[in-house]
Amino acid sequence: MSDVPHCRVLLVEDEASDANLVKRALRASPGMHYEVVWVTNLGQAKQQLQQGQHDVVLADLSLPDSAGLHTVQHLHQARSIVPLIVLTGNDDGGFALQALESGAQDYLVKGDFDNDSLTRAIRYAISRARLEQRLIQSEALLRTVTDYTYDWVYWINPQRQILYMSPSCERISGYSRSEFIAFPDLLERIVHPDDQALMQTHLLGEGKEFAEADFRIIRRDGEIRWIAHACNAVRGLDGEDQGRRVSNRDITERKRLEAELRELATTDTLTGLSNRRHFLARLEEELARVKRLDALHTAVLMLDLDFFKRVNDEYGHLTGDAVLVHFATLMREALRKIDTGGRVGGEEFAIILAGADQAAAQVFAERLRSKVASTPLRQHGTEILVTVSIGISVLDPADASADAVLMRADGALYHAKRSGRNRVETTP
Repeated sequence: MSDVPHCRVLLVEDEASDANLVKRALRASPGMHYEVVWVTNLGQAKQQLQQGQHDVVLADLSLPDSAGLHTVQHLHQARSIVPLIVLTGNDDGGFALQALESGAQDYLVKGDFDNDSLTRAIRYAISRARLEQRLIQSEALLRTVTDYTYDWVYWINPQRQILYMSPSCERISGYSRSEFIAFPDLLERIVHPDDQALMQTHLLGEGKEFAEADFRIIRRDGEIRWIAHACNAVRGLDGEDQGRRVSNRDITERKRLEAELRELATTDTLTGLSNRRHFLARLEEELARVKRLDALHTAVLMLDLDFFKRVNDEYGHLTGDAVLVHFATLMREALRKIDTGGRVGGEEFAIILAGADQAAAQVFAERLRSKVASTPLRQHGTEILVTVSIGISVLDPADASADAVLMRADGALYHAKRSGRNRVETTP
């Protein structure tokens, strides 16, 4: 029996030629055996999801019995735990974001992906779905824990004296009940310095019937833990204020999972830069800012590694990935904190230079181009020299969408490549 990992794929595609392209791409993957079930419409897909066991769904949005977001929503409802990757013939960033918000894990443009990008997308979608399941399971566990008073619970009177402190305080904070009772201000002293202002604001609002806040504490052993803090007013029979009943829940693991999911959702896993989806969202935000502040300048750069296919052909894809990481590192080092760098294609990158006009962007681009050209990747005793072509445009308040500036910058990039590569060009 083969030890090659097994992945069950439900392919929803009514065009036989497109389906065959996907199947051939999956068969070419050396590290995974893909078992593909092919159906041609939404009805068949829903039956398969109800009856079969599938690891991932690849679905065209234009089907005989369904189209567009309707397809995404119905597939997601049929089996939300199975990750869905949309196959689309239109590279529309706005529509892709809608598909992702409707339940898809990722999207691929037909004719614009190769074997590696398809299999990477599948691995990413399955990984993210598993993380989401773990987050759901974690929240279910926390609910069960709360039912058994596993949380750190206490009752504090209006004079800030502790009337009751649950034993869980020591498990969560490292401090004993007797320490909290003897030193009531210990509750505030263990709050992380960066969250002290938040806690003070929360304490000022404790006159309300219910209040809550998330903040960090520093345990006795120095470990930082996240706390979900909720408190209710305690009233006597005559309405007299008898203090607050407080529940502190340790949500450190949930915060870690949320951060990991955010990272997967916004980051290109190879280079650590923003992925295409997140970059486009940031660009739309920047365009809105330029429209609001008419005098603001923001430049957009499109970058493409020259002759990158030769690197893959001569040294292999692992070295090609190392070159991409090497270039991304150089690019990241050149950026300011307010700038955004993203990987928007195989060897295609893009940059948002906030507050930069065309002249400033050209200076930046020339400096980066020179740095890349003079900094070869050294690997296994071999120097691999790469260069980059760069196209520049500037956001215009009259732009209807971010696509307009991307098209202009892409046109400048095309001119740079046609003019000999390893150069910077700007739009007129």
